[in-house]
Amino acid sequence: MVASKSKVLSSINTSTCINTQNQMMAHLDSVEFVIISIGSNNSALKDILKELDPHDEIESNTSYTWHLKNKYFKADVNIYCCSREEFLKNFLEFRKLEAVLFTFDAASSDSFCEIEKTSHLFKEDESPELRMVWETSNKGLEDATKDKYFSWCLDHQFELIENMETGEEADEDSFGVKYGVDRIKEALRSHMWANHQMIEPDEKPKKPSTTTVHNEQQTMTEQNEDLFHDNESFEDLFNKLHVMKEQAQNLDGDARKDYAEKVAYAFMEALGIDDGESDSEDR
Repeated sequence: MVASKSKVLSSINTSTCINTQNQMMAHLDSVEFVIISIGSNNSALKDILKELDPHDEIESNTSYTWHLKNKYFKADVNIYCCSREEFLKNFLEFRKLEAVLFTFDAASSDSFCEIEKTSHLFKEDESPELRMVWETSNKGLEDATKDKYFSWCLDHQFELIENMETGEEADEDSFGVKYGVDRIKEALRSHMWANHQMIEPDEKPKKPSTTTVHNEQQTMTEQNEDLFHDNESFEDLFNKLHVMKEQAQNLDGDARKDYAEKVAYAFMEALGIDDGESDSEDR
């Protein structure tokens, strides 16, 4: 199985480029919801697939369909891997994409330059919605280079994902911030894909007892708590807003009010607004 995944994630070479291009373009005509992974660290990309769906088999040597399912919704997400040249050549077709992941190695001076050459293609109000740049080395980023990468990502609406935390970050970080494959997996799972289908409860009792209602309410509250994480970005919260609304509709009275307050506080925290600032403004 590992060998077959390696074939999917291997670089597109000259001898197979034409066939691969034709297959990918044909598939894109019928499928809109895909991820393009662009870069040279194929072993790292293989790790992503292993984390997303460790038991699924790869069906072809050009693409992989990830069957995403969590507590709230499910979606089929088609993953492609290609070179930067392929991406630039077929960008008009690839603009149907909902997510893009660039990879680079900070140890290679030319690695990030390849990503910078795509700068003119990305505008704030256009697809793809989910944009990530992943630095895949195991050495961590120095402050000077990190500022350069972060500035480019900020200007082009990308999230910079570090493969590992630095020494200072390791000392200061006690809020469960994720790195590398773990962060990518979190972003892909929390994104509300356009072709998602909400998961409905299997059974709904016609006349539940008071105890049953209490238990269901408690379970719903626990599920709602799972939507909130410390230091979550505004983008991640916004992607979950539809799910939060669906969950709120299943709550009653005070439970719905408490949930609405938690949603509001989560967004305030993501925007850097503390409770004290909000109270002073209200006065």
